[in-house]
Amino acid sequence: MYCVLSLTSKQKDLEDIYSRFSKLNINRVIFTKIDETTQFGPIYNLWNKYKFKMSYLTNGQNVPDDIQDASPD
Repeated sequence: MYCVLSLTSKQKDLEDIYSRFSKLNINRVIFTKIDETTQFGPIYNLWNKYKFKMSYLTNGQNVPDDIQDASPD
């Protein structure tokens, strides 16, 4: 099961959303709107707390063209 989170959300909101949906056995996370922020700390902070697998990042409005595989880079 995937959890889709917007990177334009506040850190606390991301944590609250993930926490609530984690009861559904989330396997992976998709982060959206990576092109609308310059702050990427929330990705690390959330991962450090919950240790999930990241699958994809989206960086635009043209789906599926703007979906990219998540990687450490």
